[in-house]
Amino acid sequence: LVGSEMCIRDRDAMNDTAELKNPLHIGTIESLCTVKLQEIVQRFRKEHPQVRIQITIGSPERLIQKMEHNELDVIYILDTPRWNKNWVKVMEKAEPVIFVSAPNYKLAGKKNIEVEEILNAPFYLTERNANYRQALEQELALHKQTLSPVLECSDTAFIKKMLKTGKGLSYLPLFVVEKDIEEGKIAKLDVKDIDITMYRQVFYHANKYMTKEMEKFIEYCQM
Repeated sequence: LVGSEMCIRDRDAMNDTAELKNPLHIGTIESLCTVKLQEIVQRFRKEHPQVRIQITIGSPERLIQKMEHNELDVIYILDTPRWNKNWVKVMEKAEPVIFVSAPNYKLAGKKNIEVEEILNAPFYLTERNANYRQALEQELALHKQTLSPVLECSDTAFIKKMLKTGKGLSYLPLFVVEKDIEEGKIAKLDVKDIDITMYRQVFYHANKYMTKEMEKFIEYCQM
């Protein structure tokens, strides 16, 4: 019996130190893929080069549907808090969404900007199915206001380039523009009465077998 227990412990130790090789299929949204996921995947690839990683980009609703059909191992989304008894949530972190412009834009640096002051500005926004775009429109509706963007694009990197021309505004998650703000390339606008927070969340399905690859990916997301 003692010998059998030693064999089991030795086998478990080997499994813990074995090189990861199983494929990993991640579902995420465009803004997270561009900013947060890039760093995670780079670290994962450096430490586990034999793992083939597949990334699917879509809306939270589409990714959740794929997860429930066992088409994705893990999903990494930005949304209002989600919960379902069939899902395992392993991370939830608050992410404010903010109004931004170029540092030389006329409203940059002004305190307590009224909502009405920004509505006539040219806006570069994500597409209507982006959840933080929907949240903004709902919030504006409470103020009996609407917003008509001059440009809609799912690529937040392109929106940032447009912002830097100094001719318009946008509304983006802080993590998308945080580095640019620190470097003085983009300015955060102090707009009154609009305060929206989304949450970065990582899920897998409760019926999904937790592989070592999934476990390691989740660990990197939580750092």
